[in-house]
Amino acid sequence: MGKEKKRIQGKLAQEPILSCHWGNIEVFAWEHIRFWGGGLLRGGHPIAGGVVIQLTDYIEQWPAPKVWGRGLSGLEDWKQRWADFTLVHIPIVDYGVPSWPREFWEELLEVLYTEGETRKQRGEPPLDVVVLCGGGHGRTGMVLAIFYGLCHPDSDPGAVVRARYCERAIETEEQIEYIREITGCSVEIGPAAMEEVVVRWSSPWGGFWQRK
Repeated sequence: MGKEKKRIQGKLAQEPILSCHWGNIEVFAWEHIRFWGGGLLRGGHPIAGGVVIQLTDYIEQWPAPKVWGRGLSGLEDWKQRWADFTLVHIPIVDYGVPSWPREFWEELLEVLYTEGETRKQRGEPPLDVVVLCGGGHGRTGMVLAIFYGLCHPDSDPGAVVRARYCERAIETEEQIEYIREITGCSVEIGPAAMEEVVVRWSSPWGGFWQRK
């Protein structure tokens, strides 16, 4: 394949990049919560009034992040979709897994559930939870599968996430094992095929990528 290079502008891009999904994809709904997945290099973005679970380990590039706080300062020009959201940062190394036990994920899900129920009682729309990493495959797929498995313990959460979100989701055997460990579910999928993409530079605002 010939080399191809393209400038990524998160708020300006109008067409898919790389070779699969683009933007936020709704994966499943549970109680009064909608879970979405995406990648910063694929147009994934917060939903106003919702929660962003940011998994990359370069959060320092976000100006003045506030965990469990409303919005981010310095992003006025990003208009409404980058305003008025709650940021939760869970740094995970690319292709890796975190060290958090099941209790951490159960507590996080309980916090989201409580917020969703509060909105339901007020007659408001469901809570939108967007899970984002860089490419939107390995870490994002793993965390989506964890949430799905905790909500649906009799399922194969890995297979569900690949069917509803992206066939390249969940990239390594280590991530698959972590899903099994946290959820207790049977996960029958194998590691996903990885794209041959070299990220030259990236940030929440844009970047360069080059496909081999």
